[in-house]
Amino acid sequence: MREMTFDKIHTDIQFKCITNDMSQNVTDIFVRRVGNAALSDKDFLSYREEGRKLEDDTQKVICMSRGLSILKIENNNEESILNTLRPTMKPPINFKPRKKYKIKFFCKMRFKNNAGLVWKTPSKDNPYHHTFFKCDDFNMGDIEVLEVAPITYHD
Repeated sequence: MREMTFDKIHTDIQFKCITNDMSQNVTDIFVRRVGNAALSDKDFLSYREEGRKLEDDTQKVICMSRGLSILKIENNNEESILNTLRPTMKPPINFKPRKKYKIKFFCKMRFKNNAGLVWKTPSKDNPYHHTFFKCDDFNMGDIEVLEVAPITYHD
């Protein structure tokens, strides 16, 4: 069994993001927005790995940006969670964005043993939000994919 390390997460910061508030979770089901039905490593990049800039530089936000945003399915909340992922309206038929409009998908999954750590990070708008910290040698084999489906629009 491999040992989980988190050195990559702590690159360029002077504090520790990994705390006792985090744990492995191999039983619960989580949902994440992904860009394509065929999953790739790109679908599991953190904000930091994507090179995104943060508007808030608090320690919690910096740590969250080094993990993956996931939503936990629990207590029959699946429809509510999927609604938070759905856009509220379709773009107009004559809408021509600069980039080709891309339908997004969601991935329902479980994490396998030693994939990483889950941190409960709810907000007032989203009580189901969690942050997943990938271990240093994380790969797509560390995910048990249960479903990948398009995110449909709702009114």
